[in-house]
Amino acid sequence: MTDTAEPAKSTLDERERRIADRKRKRRIELMGAVVIAIAAVLTAWVTFDAGAADSTVEQKNTDGLALTLRSNDLFIQYDAERALERDWIFSWIAAAANEEPATPILTAAMPPEVADLTLEWFADNQQFFDDPEGASLSDPFDERYASYDALPSNDFLFWGREANADAQCAFFEAREAEIRGDGLGLATVFLAIALLVIGIAALLNGKAAQIIVIIVSIVSLIAGAGQAFLAGDPTEVRAKATVAFFSTEAEPIPVDEDGLPQDIQAALALVQDLCPNITPVAAAE
Repeated sequence: MTDTAEPAKSTLDERERRIADRKRKRRIELMGAVVIAIAAVLTAWVTFDAGAADSTVEQKNTDGLALTLRSNDLFIQYDAERALERDWIFSWIAAAANEEPATPILTAAMPPEVADLTLEWFADNQQFFDDPEGASLSDPFDERYASYDALPSNDFLFWGREANADAQCAFFEAREAEIRGDGLGLATVFLAIALLVIGIAALLNGKAAQIIVIIVSIVSLIAGAGQAFLAGDPTEVRAKATVAFFSTEAEPIPVDEDGLPQDIQAALALVQDLCPNITPVAAAE
């Protein structure tokens, strides 16, 4: 009687063990399906955002280069126009100093803005022409003269500086997008690890090994989600971009252990000064 009961009990234990293994396997498969679903959604979102960031980097760098070239062209035009204005003024001065009859003709031929500055400058330096040894000439291209701002060359100077500022702003936005893209790329790595590891869990037979693999997968999933969240934080991304863009060896921006500016408010103010039209972000408390 006892000999018959022992095999029956052994068979029952084996059956219960197999049932328990199947239940555990189903639980692991269900957990794996949940992790895979979450990781897949996060990966799709992160990949889309990373692609958008890469496109922004390319577009802003292209815009910055185009604006830099335009700025250089405008500065060249400024130099050419300023040289022409200088020739007009000095020709007029030479004629006036020698009391040549061509002086009124030169005045009429000059661009009106240059003529106004020349006459204003001449009135201010009349004592030099009356007593050359007792007075000195001032520079006609001086902002204290009311007619100076109207010179055509100043338009090219203004446009050149404006284009250069817009170029620097475009390059900053490219750097900001690049930092965001780098953060999203790191998030993609964590999510890929989560997907890979959870796929291995169902193939393992040992309970301890399965638990370890599941924990690693969940940790990777959380790390990927956290990294994606940080990469999407506009304040942190802009703060890091500010350090990368503005900090130099001569004038470094002090940073904390996370690589963020110690004075985030002041760092963000630098960006607003450079790019007045950029969307502002709130400084972290």
